[in-house]
Amino acid sequence: MTINLYSIRDVDMGHYAPPFLASSDLEAKQIVRDAIQPQSALHLFPSSYHLYRVGTFDAAVGRGVDTATECIASVGDLV
Repeated sequence: MTINLYSIRDVDMGHYAPPFLASSDLEAKQIVRDAIQPQSALHLFPSSYHLYRVGTFDAAVGRGVDTATECIASVGDLV
């Protein structure tokens, strides 16, 4: 079974947050949307952050099998 790895990228700093798991892009967007807290950086500066799919994890072998990155959405599009 494979599951996607996602990360929030701070565009201004050029850094990625630690990855999290989700079964689809839609689920990852919902996770981010639900996690945004009032007065947080994601809430105050949403255009500075983007959601990326950063790879795929294969649970059968216990390792990442794909490390291609793809921008899924701006956090501004999710709030």
